[in-house]
Amino acid sequence: MTSARAWPALIIAMHNGDFTQAARAVERRNGRQGLQTASYYMLDCGSGISAARDSALLADPGVALVGERNREYRLACPVWLSDNGDAFRQNFQTTIPTLFVQGDWDVSTPPENSRELAPFFKNLHYVSVKGGSHGALIEAIRAVPSFRQQLMEFFASGDISGMPAEVVLPPVQWLAPTRGQQ
Repeated sequence: MTSARAWPALIIAMHNGDFTQAARAVERRNGRQGLQTASYYMLDCGSGISAARDSALLADPGVALVGERNREYRLACPVWLSDNGDAFRQNFQTTIPTLFVQGDWDVSTPPENSRELAPFFKNLHYVSVKGGSHGALIEAIRAVPSFRQQLMEFFASGDISGMPAEVVLPPVQWLAPTRGQQ
């Protein structure tokens, strides 16, 4: 995925009819995936999504503009025969100390997904990473050294009381559009 700092420049270029950089970003993303391991597909395909959610995702108007996201699962999962079924995907309640670390710029797993699940976790602490992407956990650890220590304490004890409500990443250093994109 292209870094968020490049998004405005990419959007300006596409608005001006130049899709070169966007195409390169897609090519990099697709080329980087390569062949996945069997465990990758067994876990992801086993968890899967319900038919209703799949239909809703495919019906999203954005699909017509940007294409189907995660199409590789639609092609690969039937081969692995590992779908655990809708009963596996049913929500359940737990009191196990749980930590959600969610980037508010996550376009792969949006914050709405976490909020939908939150009521089922009775001992939940939610950390919002302001400016965080799908890799918000790593971004937060890199940006705020004390967050790593707070995580280690949580992992050791299960005590969520020392965790912050939010981690704010440094301001994005936006890439300027190249000449001709403005």
